Amino acid sequence: MYIDPALGTTTVLDMDGNAVPFSTLYAERPTMIVFVRHFGCIFCRERIQDLAGCIDQLNDNGYDAVVIGNGTPLMAQAFSEELKVTVPMYTDPERTTYELAGMKRALGLTPGSLRDVLRSLRSGARQGAVAGDLWQQGGVMTVAPDGAILDRQIDRGAGDYIDVLALADRIVGRAA
Repeated sequence: MYIDPALGTTTVLDMDGNAVPFSTLYAERPTMIVFVRHFGCIFCRERIQDLAGCIDQLNDNGYDAVVIGNGTPLMAQAFSEELKVTVPMYTDPERTTYELAGMKRALGLTPGSLRDVLRSLRSGARQGAVAGDLWQQGGVMTVAPDGAILDRQIDRGAGDYIDVLALADRIVGRAA
């Protein structure tokens, strides 16, 4: 399966507000693209912590990683600084990339959300102020330079846990 050609032609904003073609994010190396719900989300903070735990493994095996949120560039910058994000951070305030990548938009709270909050709190993540679209759900998509989707997992709702560490093991193992 390949990304929607329209997705490759969209743009995201870097933290300085400059438009960056989406296709350049994965043009050189396979790239794990981490879509966060919004820049204050406790579950997204947990996902970024997990990403930090596998970034060396990804890089050592020829993969890159980027994070895309949907708030303003200033929100992205604050999120990046607070969490000490070491991968490129982008934002898509119009959520075009989210839609074309198949990410969902819904309230996302379920009866199990309290359990998910407790899991995130135990990991050290904390809720911040809503910084972006509260209804947007995230996910993780790994794309090869030719646009092939190597893996895609879409959050069904807030707190949907994607094991980024296991995902990194799987995609790196598949490439070996």
